[in-house]
Amino acid sequence: NRFPTILRRQLATHLQETGSGESLLGTVEVLRDLTHRDRFNFLLDLFMRMESETFGRGLPIALKGHKASKLHFVRSGQVQVTAAEQDSPVISTLLAPDSFGEYALFEEAEWDESYW
Repeated sequence: NRFPTILRRQLATHLQETGSGESLLGTVEVLRDLTHRDRFNFLLDLFMRMESETFGRGLPIALKGHKASKLHFVRSGQVQVTAAEQDSPVISTLLAPDSFGEYALFEEAEWDESYW
């Protein structure tokens, strides 16, 4: 392990909490069944690759048919999910601590919907 134990614990605690006491990774369905050890190792790996991005209102985050390569966590605001174009009917609205794109962590895939 590349990090001292105390730093690893702090990182894991930070990434697991959403602010409301929930586990951030617990909101990602495919990750719920990880053992504590696997979740911890996953958190460290995830932390090393995490980037924070901010998207303006109405700007595309991910578009249907494009390569899905990221897991996204909604930290604030809302994300509109549509079948394709921005003016398509809204399928759902995501709010913190929702996430999308978890399958992109495990396989090459394309977005099934568009996210704005």
